[in-house]
Amino acid sequence: MSNIRIQLLSILNREPADSVNFVITKYILENIKYQKKISMSDMANACNVSKASISRYSKRLGYEDYFDFQLALATYRVSKNDYFYLNAIESDDLFNNYFSKVKNQVDYLSDNLDLGEIEHLVELIKSHDNIFLMGQVSSGFAAVSLQDNLTKLGKVVRTSHDFVEQKELIETLEDDALVIVFSAGGKFFERVEPNPITMQRLKKPTIYFITIDETKDYSYVNQTIVLGQETDYSSWMLLNVYSDLLYLNYKRKFDDESVS
Repeated sequence: MSNIRIQLLSILNREPADSVNFVITKYILENIKYQKKISMSDMANACNVSKASISRYSKRLGYEDYFDFQLALATYRVSKNDYFYLNAIESDDLFNNYFSKVKNQVDYLSDNLDLGEIEHLVELIKSHDNIFLMGQVSSGFAAVSLQDNLTKLGKVVRTSHDFVEQKELIETLEDDALVIVFSAGGKFFERVEPNPITMQRLKKPTIYFITIDETKDYSYVNQTIVLGQETDYSSWMLLNVYSDLLYLNYKRKFDDESVS
């Protein structure tokens, strides 16, 4: 199943509204559910751009050519798990069931939190100067929040939300870098798809993967931190909670270096 929607949102949120890439992205997002197969000429005409622009756009998203991009469009599906979803019974008492699900997630994290993992990761944040926080769509909120909070303490870290940039960074950063990835659904690396040969290099970054549900093992990930039992519409909130806990622990340990 194609994960192209995440790629498209990454472009939409970073490009100027009058840019060619924005126009193409907006058109695809508005029509992807209804127009599974479209020729390069038809897309160029619909967006009022050249076929060369469509070709460059396909490569900007990381595809070999337009045909590869077209295949991703054709295989895109939205599953029930992709929606902000309450089943029929839960919807009868919408608000109470929503808060109940959120509370259950937070209670589980509180009962099963590994304080040692937080302590160790905070020490790594302190000792590294080259740090990237990554996430996609709602999972990216935790990265931005942690960046903002650490800056208050004089610790400067960078965030990356662009699909292509994330892949490039993971494939090129060396062993002086720390990468912290937030991914509620645990599919970050399936979407970014780092080159497996490149990830066998000796000088690669330390990578921490923070997710909600059990996920597959990746040989290049140093530590996977699982926060919950199952992934649902409230899962991304646990990433924000964990982000706050990292900040609070960093503040507790190194508050004397904080800035006003």
